[in-house]
Amino acid sequence: MLELPGSDTFAGQVLHSSRYKGPEAFASKRVVVAGVGSSGVDIVTELSTVAQHVCLSTESGAWFIPRYVLNRPYDHQLTRLAQCLPYRLRLFLFQRLLLLEYRRMGVTLRQLRSRGLPLPRFDLWSARLTPCNDLLPRIQRGTIQVKPRIAQLEEHEVRFTDGSTIEAEAIVCCTGYALRFPFLPEGLLEIKANRVDLYKHVFHPDLPTLAFVGLCTVAGSHFPVAEMHAVIEHYRAHPSSKSSVPMEVQLLEYVEDIAAILGVRPRLWQHPSAVPRWFLGPFSAAHYRLDEPREKPKSRMHGGGTWEQTAGQVRDSGMSRWKR
Repeated sequence: MLELPGSDTFAGQVLHSSRYKGPEAFASKRVVVAGVGSSGVDIVTELSTVAQHVCLSTESGAWFIPRYVLNRPYDHQLTRLAQCLPYRLRLFLFQRLLLLEYRRMGVTLRQLRSRGLPLPRFDLWSARLTPCNDLLPRIQRGTIQVKPRIAQLEEHEVRFTDGSTIEAEAIVCCTGYALRFPFLPEGLLEIKANRVDLYKHVFHPDLPTLAFVGLCTVAGSHFPVAEMHAVIEHYRAHPSSKSSVPMEVQLLEYVEDIAAILGVRPRLWQHPSAVPRWFLGPFSAAHYRLDEPREKPKSRMHGGGTWEQTAGQVRDSGMSRWKR
């Protein structure tokens, strides 16, 4: 949890978001929520309906993505056609769509900034992008007050880095988690900057029997250790490694990469009717059930044994293929 100077003198309650169970306990109280990730945004929006006063504390801000864009779930805008566009063009078009949705909500960037909300440079890799529903209109109306980072706690007050203070009875820290594996032998893994260097965010190159499923914030066969290290080094040079969220991946790019390894990317020339949905429709796992997995050559696993028919083991053969 975030270490707050003066927390030992604070007369109110300080808790991590993992201990938050609902807004009822904070009814008619003055609450500060620190952090603009998904937890922070959802909690501060919920608290704003019951608390006497609620404040959102953020140091660098974020871009907030409405859950619906052009009357469709926002992730439906993540199409393969968009993925094929040059990054700068894709960035420009996505920001235009986002600003359009802001206007439809009656929200303007000027008004948000006047309410103290910092908006970082719009970049998919370096800026935080947080889905939300009602946050922005509530900030614009003043229902949710925005403040910079917490600098000091003083009995009944919270002081911020801009020198301003407010009275508060509770602080909810939505500032993430420290990555650790207490169930593994100490020293087995090196954790650097709250991340572990893993091949495809799943396999450790030097520990072939250890895999992590679901560790990345959005996983094949074992490859030669040197190749795995090389891929990890290449990834660390990718703009995604500069993200404020450790081990973040772009969903479509990551899944396409994994699908290529498993040999389950479809042969689109054999399915012409599926081409429009492939490029223009939303991402779906059913896309990778159009064809049988390509047969993979046997490869020796590091430490002995063989790894055969990886894709066939992963694929659920009982599921129907993508039709329509």
